[in-house]
Amino acid sequence: MPEIRRVEPKSAFRVFALTGGLLGLLYALFAIVVMELLMLTGGAYSSLRGFDLALGIGAIIIFPLIAAGSFGFAGFFGAIVYNFAASKVGGLRVQVAALPEAPKKARK
Repeated sequence: MPEIRRVEPKSAFRVFALTGGLLGLLYALFAIVVMELLMLTGGAYSSLRGFDLALGIGAIIIFPLIAAGSFGFAGFFGAIVYNFAASKVGGLRVQVAALPEAPKKARK
């Protein structure tokens, strides 16, 4: 059975940062929609009416960057911890199924 013995920390950083950035963007868009709905209903949030554009742009730019950095560093340090643990007790064993090969086209 194949075993994952090492994870490159820089590669883990890139994958986790991209994932975190995309999730941060989705969260920011959701937060903007919810905030707009709360401002439309009145109450305590209606006083933010003049700041909605600034808050929205800030959320779209700042939050995904913070999430990408946080996820990236978590992936980086997680890979370091995994590599240390895998060197002591062995890596994750995975079962990989072979993919069927596509039929080759006949040449003329």
